[in-house]
Amino acid sequence: MLDQVRLRPSMWIRQGSLQDLQNILIGYATALSVHGVDEPFELSPGGPFSEWLRARLPELQ
Repeated sequence: MLDQVRLRPSMWIRQGSLQDLQNILIGYATALSVHGVDEPFELSPGGPFSEWLRARLPELQ
């Protein structure tokens, strides 16, 4: 998924904001869950990246 965003960022993130990227990632994680796709998604809320980010940016808590 992120490889596609990297190839054409302006197509996926029109305003170039982190909020837009977050919305895409949440939608992707939701689609995986709804369709029962067992795919590791390390960028999901509560996932490894989220925990790493929270440890470094306490204001996100």
